[in-house]
Amino acid sequence: MNVQSELDQLIERDQRVVLILDDDPTGSQTASDVEIILDPSTKNLSAFFASDKKAVYVLTNTRAIPEEQAVSLIKKIVNQSEEIAAKYGKKIAFIQRGDSTLRGHVFPELDAMNKQEAITLFVPAFPEGGRVTVGGIHYIEQAGKRIPVNSTEFARDPVFHFRSRELKEWVDEVGNREGVLILLDELRKAGPQAVMKTLLESPTGSVVIPDAETVEDIQAIVAGTLLAEEQGLQVNIRSAATFASIRCGLKAKKLSPSPDQAFQKVLVVCGSHTELSSVQLANLEKEIHSTIIVSTEDAIRGSREIIDRYVTMCQDRFQQTKVIALATERKRLPKYHDLSSAEKIMDTMISIVRELTDEFDGLVVKGGITSAEMARKSLGVESAYVLGQIEAGVSLWELSRKGRQIPYVVVPGNIGDAFTLTRAVYFIGNHSVKAPTDTF
Repeated sequence: MNVQSELDQLIERDQRVVLILDDDPTGSQTASDVEIILDPSTKNLSAFFASDKKAVYVLTNTRAIPEEQAVSLIKKIVNQSEEIAAKYGKKIAFIQRGDSTLRGHVFPELDAMNKQEAITLFVPAFPEGGRVTVGGIHYIEQAGKRIPVNSTEFARDPVFHFRSRELKEWVDEVGNREGVLILLDELRKAGPQAVMKTLLESPTGSVVIPDAETVEDIQAIVAGTLLAEEQGLQVNIRSAATFASIRCGLKAKKLSPSPDQAFQKVLVVCGSHTELSSVQLANLEKEIHSTIIVSTEDAIRGSREIIDRYVTMCQDRFQQTKVIALATERKRLPKYHDLSSAEKIMDTMISIVRELTDEFDGLVVKGGITSAEMARKSLGVESAYVLGQIEAGVSLWELSRKGRQIPYVVVPGNIGDAFTLTRAVYFIGNHSVKAPTDTF
């Protein structure tokens, strides 16, 4: 039996529903035709458990909040979900979907699951986005080269910085616990059995870290995990997007642009500060010549007068053009690198976009945290539906707001090439913006 067939049978046998707790809204980048609960209220969770759906993404957005708040929120969602599920006679398999560049409150959130006897499975590989784990080292593929993540800007994150090159050392540095590797040769030789055996034999509290270079590797990891769980093992799972979607039987779906959407008004919001985000924004500006930068000082103050000034600027631009970009300042002083300052800046961006909701027909958002906040707080929606992907790692959501169906493109901060934002604008309708490659 090949791995895919075995995996299909294992998923079919498992009677649990799957809740993917997503620490920012980019976790659905390898999935389609699935709901995301943006507001994990009792009402919204109950609606899922009352349905016949097998899986749902639940946005926690914990990467954007302090550790103590993140832990509290995870505990609340888990306890609430288990209580509601019990009323419907259902059991839950939880997956924590996290960053493929190793950021986030990884181990505090895993501990919040309250599985005292559990083994942790950590799978940060996201092959579709050029994130692979080989020889116990996690890499990002850039310009055809594999670069260890600890040598990239992500390891210098102001909040989630780290030094370790090897994942066993990273687990000790960040989580103060023991790592157990499953190397690629072993995985490909023994398949799911290698994963099951390692999970069953590893000491309680340890972190099992399998190599993964392809989607097929991750299929074997998922199958081995399910086999271990069938043996009664408790497994705490933290993974990037690929493992989560495979575990749920979900697949990415390549979408094509619709000609009848041409010349819609599009708002692009960029809150991400990765180097790639700034390059993408600069290339978009060469096409639209209509980028409005919100200064950090203005965003920190966030007064009504400041918000109104930027709203008026955006409204005036929309009178002249069909696409505008609203972005945070690209360079931020070190004194503003903390989560508190980031929250103030985001609150101002939320307030500006909230006042513009009748001005645009579609939204393209760059940055995971930014995507969550614009959908939940600017547009005020409680759920989204993932239609598919416009290119690798970039999802198109559909949002319903006051009878309107709003196309909403989620572009992760660390995903894409230099022209991804430009192509996203072209995709959702504004064909006056040129798509710089034949990606579509």
